[in-house]
Amino acid sequence: MNRLDRRIRLLRGRNRVAFDPNQLRVEEAPRARAARLVRGALQTGRPVIVRHARWSAIPWWLHDIAIDLQVSERPIDASVLDLSVLARSGEAATRLPDLLGRALGVGGAPKAMVSTSRESFRVQTAMVLHKARAKRRRKALLCLGADLLGYERLQDLCDAFAEARTEMTPGTSPLLVVACRIGGQSLDMPHAMSFFLPDPTVQESRTMAAELLGAGDPEQLAELVDAVGPVPAFLRQVCLAGGATDPYGVREALGPMMRELAEAVDIVSARSQLADRLELLAQGTQPFDQEPDFALLRAGLVAVHGKSGPKETSLRSPLIRSLVVVED
Repeated sequence: MNRLDRRIRLLRGRNRVAFDPNQLRVEEAPRARAARLVRGALQTGRPVIVRHARWSAIPWWLHDIAIDLQVSERPIDASVLDLSVLARSGEAATRLPDLLGRALGVGGAPKAMVSTSRESFRVQTAMVLHKARAKRRRKALLCLGADLLGYERLQDLCDAFAEARTEMTPGTSPLLVVACRIGGQSLDMPHAMSFFLPDPTVQESRTMAAELLGAGDPEQLAELVDAVGPVPAFLRQVCLAGGATDPYGVREALGPMMRELAEAVDIVSARSQLADRLELLAQGTQPFDQEPDFALLRAGLVAVHGKSGPKETSLRSPLIRSLVVVED
């Protein structure tokens, strides 16, 4: 076969597989699309701020992104750091620079410089980031639970990464992804890409369930998603417990999460306006109402739909409806 014939055969082969029939379904998966946005921003050197609702299974979502970055064509050494551990221990001021250095693979901050002042924190963090300059692979830090760290400390962290980005040679400064719950104060970080991570669609939820349970009966996967709703943490917990679809089995599989959900409903129901709004949403999707719906969104009970045109609000899970509506 001469060179021209070989090129023609290759081109014909490419034409047959140029379009993936599943590509449209993949593009309509909002969490997968959001992960691609994060990877694309980091590959171009931009920091990312991700706002998310409660029970969004952020740790697993960030770990998947970190793995994808490490095996991409232009690999980035990405690691995930849970900042909520520091917030619960009350040692964020003294331990955070040390943990940043260990997560970035450059060792901890000097012991002699440990201090609780903001200025000392900035100096220590700047030293760690300069040590983490890219020599072969660029480094990235994916932080979850950032909203529990405190606004001042979190803003100082963002400022340190922004200063490192301007002071270092382009393409060498460490990268930052900050994931925090919706409702907190807005962060100021130059050139950052910021977006809200939505819940998965029904089809994406079934795919998530199939990844955990195996490609079994499609009707069983559909029943599971209908019973639990497209809430990532709920789906993951029920699937890991065996994939129950009956109401009692789902509640038992959720365990502590079900108690957290009931407590969230009880807390917002203490306000008559929010209690009335929950009862109305239990009847079906309603037009978006800014004041009550944003409070319910912060509590993790509702989802807001629609980017262009009128927005609508609905309960995130049938489990929430079962806690709001008392059946006779």
